[in-house]
Amino acid sequence: MTAHTLRNRITIAGSSFTLVAITAACDPNGRADGGADDDGADDGIVTIGDDSSGDDSTGDDSMGDDSTGEDSTDGDTGEGTGADDGGVVWCGESEITVAPSTPQVMLVLDKSHSMVSNRWDHDGDAATASVTRWHSLHEVVSTLGGDLEGTMELGALMFPSVALTDNDAATACEVPDVPDVAVGLENAAAIVAAMPAADSEEIWGGTPTSAAIATAAAELQALTGESPKAIVLVTDGAANCMEGVPENQTFTTYDGNLAPLVADVLADHGIPTYVIGIDIVDETVDVPHVNPYDSLDEVAIAGGAAKGGAESFYNTRDEDELAGALGEITDQLSCQIVLDALPTAAERVHLVVDGNELAYSAECADEGGWRYAADGTAVELCAAACDDFTATGTLNAGFDCLPEP
Repeated sequence: MTAHTLRNRITIAGSSFTLVAITAACDPNGRADGGADDDGADDGIVTIGDDSSGDDSTGDDSMGDDSTGEDSTDGDTGEGTGADDGGVVWCGESEITVAPSTPQVMLVLDKSHSMVSNRWDHDGDAATASVTRWHSLHEVVSTLGGDLEGTMELGALMFPSVALTDNDAATACEVPDVPDVAVGLENAAAIVAAMPAADSEEIWGGTPTSAAIATAAAELQALTGESPKAIVLVTDGAANCMEGVPENQTFTTYDGNLAPLVADVLADHGIPTYVIGIDIVDETVDVPHVNPYDSLDEVAIAGGAAKGGAESFYNTRDEDELAGALGEITDQLSCQIVLDALPTAAERVHLVVDGNELAYSAECADEGGWRYAADGTAVELCAAACDDFTATGTLNAGFDCLPEP
């Protein structure tokens, strides 16, 4: 019996901050009979590169012959339905060049009163004056937005509402039902203009994170297209403003609905939530009464975008770390590639950049590797692999053509 290599090869045209959607040509049923070859060979091992694969055939039965339909039992052109005498289905071969697309991201930015009532050592230099956390966030978003101009669709929501003028519990949890800036290209200036000034001290309200996530998710859900979508939450504490609590507990009761909410947004709509903390302490505090470190760790895990390692969210201690966290997240989003019918088994996925096959690395410990993105429909290139991809502009992808379990 002849054993064929079943191959689907895809070429992706990449550029800086590129995300693409592609459709795999591989027949998901693998073998016609769904079983293994009699000789125990591993069906469908992809070899990306040279199209010839005569070494794994017996005679003239090569990849080149299959693609012309000479080995097909139905006389077709070898585009996906032929089977040899052993019942192995030829999946066909395709090379597809796809135009780049851009990720769609909602920045959800904490504008609670604690962002100005607390100052921090923003530059690691005790000789310089400390600044408010809001000042640092404003500076970092201003710089990052400019860096991403035209390469990522950004929107922004400040929470609670920028219209608040005090900390009255009756209004401290107000969040608009539409973003301050809708998701779109070239939004950097609009986002900065929507934010209170860097030096403002007139920043009020609690931390109604759940309501803010709900508004951000609704904005992303309404968008069309195949581009990956994500929420990036930046906050200096745990959520309060829980629905249904007495007014005198508005600030002190932790909103335990937040983690289940971000989990639902991921499960129902494929939208992950990345979490960045600003100077988060690992101890129980009074407002709200919870350990904020533990609560944000829980939210990051529930949102499907844990950063890996002992700490699941990005806990930043100064302005450089804050900028670094935002930059790392946007880099990750910019090196996500949506693959239709992406196999769930990593060993069936073969990615090649600049002639080198990338290793699977679930937590990107191998910076030259890849992992599954949060919603499982995309691959994400780790740091060094992402750099190589944006430098070369091409990614080759192939799947082993075996049925999903």
